[in-house]
Amino acid sequence: MLKVRRSVLDRLHLAEALPPNSSVVGPEDERSSEIEELRSRNRELFALLEISQTAAKTSEPEKIVSTTLNKSMEILGFDVGYVRTLDKQRKKLIVSAARGLSSPEFLTTAFPLDSSESIVGKTVFKTQKPHVSADVRKDPEFKARTLEREGLVSLAMVPIVSNENVHGFIALGSRRLHHFSGIELGVISDFCSQLGSGLANVQLLDGLQARASELEQRVHEQLARVERLEGLKRFFSPQLAEMILVGGPDDPLKAHRREITAASVGLKGFIAFAAYSEPEEVMRVLGQYHREMGRLIFEYGGTLERFAGEGMMVFFNDLVEVANPAERAVRMAFAMRERVNDLSQEWRRLGYDLGLAVGIAHGYATLGSIGYEERIDYGAIGTVTNLAFRLCDEANHNQILVSQRVALGLLESVVHSEFAGSLTLRGFPEPIKAHTILGLKD
Repeated sequence: MLKVRRSVLDRLHLAEALPPNSSVVGPEDERSSEIEELRSRNRELFALLEISQTAAKTSEPEKIVSTTLNKSMEILGFDVGYVRTLDKQRKKLIVSAARGLSSPEFLTTAFPLDSSESIVGKTVFKTQKPHVSADVRKDPEFKARTLEREGLVSLAMVPIVSNENVHGFIALGSRRLHHFSGIELGVISDFCSQLGSGLANVQLLDGLQARASELEQRVHEQLARVERLEGLKRFFSPQLAEMILVGGPDDPLKAHRREITAASVGLKGFIAFAAYSEPEEVMRVLGQYHREMGRLIFEYGGTLERFAGEGMMVFFNDLVEVANPAERAVRMAFAMRERVNDLSQEWRRLGYDLGLAVGIAHGYATLGSIGYEERIDYGAIGTVTNLAFRLCDEANHNQILVSQRVALGLLESVVHSEFAGSLTLRGFPEPIKAHTILGLKD
């Protein structure tokens, strides 16, 4: 905003208030000339002040440009004026305000800044220097005859500059021959400077608003992502939920084949317990069980595929690849059994005979999304999950039953085990050799 010292304004107001025949010391012609000069400068300053106030009150560049052009023509008494500024892409100079001109051709013509054609307005913009022509009809720089057809004779074009950035130019002229004085060019430059400051402020404000809008959009997107992630966590493990949101070529919902260890976990005695207990008691026991088992699944890096009642299916080595997935599964099973033993002390006092059973198998499976658009689950298809489930179903209270491949092929140096027999399991045409895991080796 334009700042004018108070003492200067006081003198200017005084000069404006002096009557034509006021008595002051000095020759009459000197007094008259000085008063008129003060009045003229006063009008200029107040015009600049009005432009500054307009720029402070609005973020619309059109209003600032229009006010500046009106005041320029009013103060200097010209009958033709226009302003060219950069378009939104900052590649062309367009007419943003015009007075005394009516040619649609001129008002709609844009000057491309990257064009090799020499145009006076573009030259003023690039050189940041005024171009003054007392007679455009004789000026070789004016190659277009549009202004001549408008009846324009004299024209001064002054660049709009702020902090070495050019925004465009103001052109003021007359339909009569006019020789521009240095004072007039100085006044036009003052108006251009004030307009440049106003346009720079608008650009700064637009930039801040755009940045604020961008940040607001990012916040909304992040909040939506967090909400979606929290929703997904209700159905998937945190690792799976995060990977689903990221998507891309590693989208876990896409079908893929991988070697995994599957652990099927269940509560022995649950069917009888649920048949003779109140639903509220069943829900309370399941809540305790799910909460504690879920914490251990995530602690050991497993992926919970699903749970149905007391049954859970957990994968290792998918979604996140891990070393020694079979060992992780067994260690998780021991931790689960210990926690269920703690819980079962309370359950036994209430008359519930419940114990943990775990079945573990290792092999290849195809994993990915299962379901339809409104409801998608994550699952694994393959013999390995079916074998883990059947081993769990076959296991007794507190028994960890594993396939022979797990006990001898993968964990022989890690666990103590004993042969549990060749089991005839549903869905398997041949007996399956199974082993009971007794403990971990030192």
